[in-house]
Amino acid sequence: MHRYVLRRLLATIPTLWLMLTFVFFLVRIVPGDPAMAILGDSASAEALERFRQQMGLNDPLPVQYFRFLADIARGNLGTSMVTGLPVKDQLMRALPYTLELTGAGVLIGVVLGVPLGLLSGLKQNSWLDYLIRAVSLAGLSVPAFVLAVVLMMVFSVQLGWFPVISSGSGANLVEHLRQLFLPALTLGLIMTAYVARVTRSSFLNVFHHDYIRTARAKGVAEPRVVVKHALKNALIPVITMVGLYAGVLLGSSVMTEIVFNRPGLSGLIVGAMSRRDYTALQSLLVVFALLVVVINLITDLMYGLVDPRIRYD
Repeated sequence: MHRYVLRRLLATIPTLWLMLTFVFFLVRIVPGDPAMAILGDSASAEALERFRQQMGLNDPLPVQYFRFLADIARGNLGTSMVTGLPVKDQLMRALPYTLELTGAGVLIGVVLGVPLGLLSGLKQNSWLDYLIRAVSLAGLSVPAFVLAVVLMMVFSVQLGWFPVISSGSGANLVEHLRQLFLPALTLGLIMTAYVARVTRSSFLNVFHHDYIRTARAKGVAEPRVVVKHALKNALIPVITMVGLYAGVLLGSSVMTEIVFNRPGLSGLIVGAMSRRDYTALQSLLVVFALLVVVINLITDLMYGLVDPRIRYD
């Protein structure tokens, strides 16, 4: 197990390097002068030149590139060009809110999606199967921000059950969950659609295998056949999809945070993009990539827990 984890981590180094290189050049090919964006149009030529010199923007691109890689290798995310504060401090304050929202969305998607997919597979070609498939198809078609606005209008504006603006923290646990519920439900419902469809497809793929008929012939109770023999073997594709979509959900959480005015990485990303804050934007994209790598590693390790035949040799 330890050797496998080490090999997986080493295998991510080329991927991370390519990602870092892409991020570095991406933020520099966008039109506009960061010095002008930060200091404003009224800044003098001397002030603009002094700012570029201070931030190292006048250095050749290779010098900036290797300095950027060296800082990342040391765990130094740099200092924001706009606020002058360490990016790591800002990130540490905002990241827990985004991780909490993403984790809650994944939890809702799995808790709702797996049973719905299983029920759809068991009732194949019935009215209930068609209904679940139609609803899940609608869920695949609705963007996260559109669903967020609909849920806000219904449950916050019309019914008044949940706050319109989520501050991310409440006076107690109940209030905290009330503020988290709608943003998490927005992400969770969309993920439910994906999980339900993959669960149904994978379940039907294994439900007619010979070992299922053998278990029934040996007198195994039907619920045990469904859960232990069929569903457990159908979970590998579901785990793969959940791991892949968790990274997508991490990005969707940014748009959801904007709609609900919830604290998190969304404010940092939008601010860094609008003000051309190279340092902050680079660091945020690096953190996003690292989180995706961690999610993929956890997904690989989950295979062994579900299927003992999988060995990490």
